[in-house]
Amino acid sequence: MSQVSKRLLAPKVSNRIFEIFLKSISKLKDKDEIVEFLEDFLSTTERVMLSKRLSIAFLLANGYDYRTITTILKVSKGTVWSVAMSYNLGGGYKRQVSKIMRDEEIKLFLLDIADMISKIGGVGGKGSTGWRSVNRNIKKKKYDKPF
Repeated sequence: MSQVSKRLLAPKVSNRIFEIFLKSISKLKDKDEIVEFLEDFLSTTERVMLSKRLSIAFLLANGYDYRTITTILKVSKGTVWSVAMSYNLGGGYKRQVSKIMRDEEIKLFLLDIADMISKIGGVGGKGSTGWRSVNRNIKKKKYDKPF
């Protein structure tokens, strides 16, 4: 688990280091750059911890109950409760989770369209084997996520 020094920083120093942190994050241009930075910047434990927290908020927004979340993500009910409180009282979690859900809905919608097109193309005849392969790949992308 991450450790924070018990010695408090002066407010000016604390604000400045957080400002530098935010600027560093905001300057990242694409997914590859973000991944490279976070892999260097965060320990494996920190990456897992932060990913689990965001996933808890995502699952809560999708109607999962605490027990299911603790089982899927291997976290305590206290952790789920803590994230739920932040999610319900703040705006940052909700905004990010909404963006993720919107992106996933768009992807699902596009996969549904691709699925319909592949079914039309795969109705027998010469070349339908290729369409069946496309259809399998679409279904795999559509249903391959654990939650």
